[in-house]
Amino acid sequence: MKNPGSVLLMLALALAGARSAAAAATLEARLQPDRVEEGEIAMLELKVHDAASAEIIELPSVPGIEARKGGSQRFSNVHIVKDESGSRKVSESGVLLLVQLVPARAGSYSIPPVRLKAGTQTLVSPELVLTAVSAGHTGSRSGGLLRIVAEPVKRRVFTGEPIIIRYFVAGRGARISRKPAVEKFPEAKGFIVKEVREPVADQSVEDAGERIVKTHAVTLVLVPAEAGDFSVGGGSLAVETARGEGLFSFPRKQSLQFPKEAFTVIKTPDEGRPGEFHGDVGSFVMTAEYEKDPIVSFDEKRVRVQVKGSGNLVTLSRPEAPETDAIKVLFEEGSDKFRITENRVEGEREFIFTIVPESAGPVRHPGFKMSFFNPTTLKYETARTGAIAFEAREGSAPGKPRVKTEPGGMLPDEAPLVAGIAFGAGALVMLAVAWGKRRMRPRPETQARTVAGIPVALPKTASSRHEREMLSALRRGDGESFLRSAELFTGELLRVAEAAHRDEDIRMGLLEVRTRIYSCRYGGGGVKEEEFESIRARLEELRERREGGRS
Repeated sequence: MKNPGSVLLMLALALAGARSAAAAATLEARLQPDRVEEGEIAMLELKVHDAASAEIIELPSVPGIEARKGGSQRFSNVHIVKDESGSRKVSESGVLLLVQLVPARAGSYSIPPVRLKAGTQTLVSPELVLTAVSAGHTGSRSGGLLRIVAEPVKRRVFTGEPIIIRYFVAGRGARISRKPAVEKFPEAKGFIVKEVREPVADQSVEDAGERIVKTHAVTLVLVPAEAGDFSVGGGSLAVETARGEGLFSFPRKQSLQFPKEAFTVIKTPDEGRPGEFHGDVGSFVMTAEYEKDPIVSFDEKRVRVQVKGSGNLVTLSRPEAPETDAIKVLFEEGSDKFRITENRVEGEREFIFTIVPESAGPVRHPGFKMSFFNPTTLKYETARTGAIAFEAREGSAPGKPRVKTEPGGMLPDEAPLVAGIAFGAGALVMLAVAWGKRRMRPRPETQARTVAGIPVALPKTASSRHEREMLSALRRGDGESFLRSAELFTGELLRVAEAAHRDEDIRMGLLEVRTRIYSCRYGGGGVKEEEFESIRARLEELRERREGGRS
């Protein structure tokens, strides 16, 4: 074995190299301002941090906009940052590149990513949106009141069917100098809320015989978690306007309230509902991509499952992935990307599965599937992938470690030593922290627990890790941890109930609890403590009923 000192030195040099790589140049981009009149200049600021020099590879090309270089300059700043440890000085330096953008006519323009060269690095800016308004739409008259106008695409939907709401600021006689910003989102109890960015041009419309301008503020997608009649509203927008012209123009900031909007949500039909339906609504297709070359047994074959279509892509359920004899299936979250097209939420969501064959020979997994309700056809449908097939050859036993040597990495005989040192140090720190926390608080079993002043008896034992975490979070009063673990525990009970193919009442009860959890986690507004206890009690009741029916 090599000298342990040399091993530690190599590790220190590797860490130093990682820190050096982390200090590579970074790019920050913004439009200043992001709203102009047609013919006015908007400045695209490209701020390259930690770079001695930088240059634009190619100017953005956008029909209707003239783009030209606006110069460059170096910057170096020192500012004070305050955090929990106190005040400290932070310095930054780099290069600022400017691009002038001049829109020829009114409209909403997507400014594509701009590629820069900084030393040996190539940096890419994010896509930005520039809004140009007609000079004829922005008068200088006083007294023009502003208000928020909501434009929902639908007001009556099924549970799980997304609702698109566009909010506009409408008024006359005042020029909105920058895009309105959400101060507080509308309260949407019973819905999961997601903001979706989309370029929407200003609109000039007639209102009570007068011409007003509607400026897009924000687009929200609301996914109803339960059936019933609901109201969405409250919250506020910050709006900055400029009145007058030239030297006599002055800014004014005001806060506008979101209006209340009413919606009706109906339950998906009972007739034809498949046992594996998890509340997904829309129209979807599903594909699976993987390398078909052979692997050794107990090695991993990654399968990228992609769901495309329109509908509820915000909370789309994980596709069904059955385990078969001698095949283990693991799961991890993938990426998602969705947009609004013709008043529909469209896009794709990716799920990553790992198939582990536990024996040599031909491997054939039946593939993946997902059931959903189609609100257009009013029928339940199922999307499926093809079977996953490849060859597994004889290889290492499941418990036998395989150490790979990577270029610039550790050798096999060095890895156990460094791993042992790191593991030992980490374990000591974790033990010390855990012991300190244990000394500082009473044991969970002895803590008094009340809800609305009424003592609540929590069970001291639980059937699964997720249930134990849920009860522990409730004892601590940790609402976020409670909802997260309650959602996992509900999913665990659902999988067992669906695998048993019996007792539909329990399965429907669990689905109802899951929608309540979604509503609490994502619905906005405050959640009363009694709701947590009610969710806990209902889950305990359903678990006991399932276990009673199993015995």
